Formats: sequence, C-alpha cells, structure tokens
Amino acid sequence: MSEQAAPSSLYMLRADHFRDKVGHPFQLETMGGALPLTLVEVHEGEAPLFSGSERRPFRLTFLGPPGVLPTACHLMMNLRHATLGLIEGVFIGPNVGDVGRYHDRPAQLWSATFT
Repeated sequence: MSEQAAPSSLYMLRADHFRDKVGHPFQLETMGGALPLTLVEVHEGEAPLFSGSERRPFRLTFLGPPGVLPTACHLMMNLRHATLGLIEGVFIGPNVGDVGRYHDRPAQLWSATFT
C-alpha cells in the first residue's frame, strides 16, 4: 500500500496499512507526553472474527524505551506516524516478551490489537 493517511475510522484500518511501516517511528500520545515507539512486526489472522466482516484481525508489535512496567494496563491511546497521521483510540499497552528477537538493547515491547 502506498504512503497515505490512515482511514478516519479504526475499523477501516487493515494490516496492509502498516506492513510497509515496519522499522518506522511512531509516537504514542500518553498523559506524560509522547513516547517513541518503533513498529517491529505486523501479524494478521487467517480469517475475520465476525460474521459479515471482511477485516482479518491483526496485531502490531512495537519496541519502546525500557522502564515501562509490563503490568501496566492496555489503554485507548492515540498513535502518530509521519505519513499515516493521527490514529485515534488505539487499544495498546506494554507486554512481556522476548525483546531480543527484535533488538539487542534494553527495550519494552508494546502491542496493539485490531479485531
């Protein structure tokens, strides 16, 4: 998919909007300010979860700075990307996982799931 702004509705987002953004920086808008994240993986499910839906669920995995508690909850937050623009109301949070698979320095995994 070519470089373009994200659709105005979260439901219209597809994994294809993000595949060519692996390695790109994103900004997570938090109460404490912007948190830099890097997209490291896009995983798409095999089939839609809901009858009548065309969208297959997908998960975005990001790397962020270390020090965020992995027990912090997932929340609805906004993400920004240079070409996608503002993506509002993304359900995202820190995860426990093997950071070494993506990075050789201390970091925190984050994930956002779209059903």
